Amino acid sequence: MSDGLGFQQSSLAWIAIIAWLACAGAIAQERAGDAVSRGQALARRVLQAQETSGFQVRARVVVGAGEEGEPESSILQIRIVGRRDKSVMRVMYQIFWPPALKGLAVVFEQTRIAAVKGFLFEPPDRVTPLIPSLMATSFAGTGLTLEDLAENFWLWARQRVAGEGRAGDQACTILESRPAPEEHSGYTLVRSCISVKKATPLWIEKIGADGKRIKRIAFEAADRKSKEAGFRAAMVVASDVPAQRTRVEILRSERGITISPAEFTIENLKSLAVK
Repeated sequence: MSDGLGFQQSSLAWIAIIAWLACAGAIAQERAGDAVSRGQALARRVLQAQETSGFQVRARVVVGAGEEGEPESSILQIRIVGRRDKSVMRVMYQIFWPPALKGLAVVFEQTRIAAVKGFLFEPPDRVTPLIPSLMATSFAGTGLTLEDLAENFWLWARQRVAGEGRAGDQACTILESRPAPEEHSGYTLVRSCISVKKATPLWIEKIGADGKRIKRIAFEAADRKSKEAGFRAAMVVASDVPAQRTRVEILRSERGITISPAEFTIENLKSLAVK
């Protein structure tokens, strides 16, 4: 078993062990620094891969296991839009089906240097500003919290590469993201398996204060040869609680498009909720 420095003590002669112990502190410091700089660079690459002037997505969300002996799955239809204005990115998640939840929306405003801002809109006219305590709230009963939707951990200052991993048959680099004390989060660690070639996550694990995994989010692409899939890509949120297992299937998406600033206004959300 190798330790964090790749050092196998059982296979080395005693003289080599002494030599290693003499410089272990310097090696650890050098490699730790390298892991941090590589982690920060990788996080920047992930953000750059996501950058676009504007986007629009239609998705189907399946909530719950729906297996024998368990509650039936519930289905949501949602619309996701985003717009970038210089250094500010605005993203909105809005439900348009089922009728009971139609119009429910959350709007995020994100910069690279400030905490996430925005609001939760509940028809017909209830508006709640996003504060840290609200970010742990589930969005419409799914396995995704408002913090999960904001996905701002790529902007945390504490990033480091923690070795290599796999997602199925794909190799990846493990990125560990930790929030600083001033960066409010319901997670103490986020581990991501990043495709180095595409700089996109293949899976994400979110760890709580007790060191245990709270949820795992995996990403999958539809089989292009199959006409039965009905979706382009999917995000699967695994949970020990069957009712919170969530699958988000991307039905249609557009990038590099113009999204009006009016999309993110309370007035617009009020009008859409009554249509």
